[in-house]
Amino acid sequence: GHHTIYALGAAMDAELSRGAGHFANEAVNPSDAAKPRRELLARYLERFAHFFRRDVFVRRCFEALNAEQRPELLGAAAAMKELFEEYRLEKHVISESMVEHCYKDDMFLDFDLEAASNFLHWLGVLHRP
Repeated sequence: GHHTIYALGAAMDAELSRGAGHFANEAVNPSDAAKPRRELLARYLERFAHFFRRDVFVRRCFEALNAEQRPELLGAAAAMKELFEEYRLEKHVISESMVEHCYKDDMFLDFDLEAASNFLHWLGVLHRP
C-alpha cells in the first residue's frame, strides 16, 4: 500500500490549522491508516511536553507575567503584586514582596519553585496534579 510520510513543520502546521478537535481525534485514531500520523503527533507532542513540566512552566509563567515583555502582558505584574498582598495576608507569608517570596536569594537568581507554585496555584493559574 501507499504510505504518506509526514514530517514535522509544514505538514504539522496543516494538521494544527484544522482545529483542536481534529488534532485530538487524529491523536487517538486507532486505524492502521492513521498510525503514521499518530506517530508524528506523538513525536511533536513529546518535543513540546518539556515546556509543561512543573519546573519549567512555573518559572517561565511567573517570569513572563512579572517581566511584561509582550504588549498583551502589560499590567500583569501590577495585578500580581496587588494580589500577592492578599495572598500574603491569607497565607501568613513573611516575604514583603512577591519577587522576594518567589526567589531564595537577594539577586533573584535562585527561583523558589515551591513558593511560586503555591502562589500561582492560589491565583488559579496552576492546578495540583
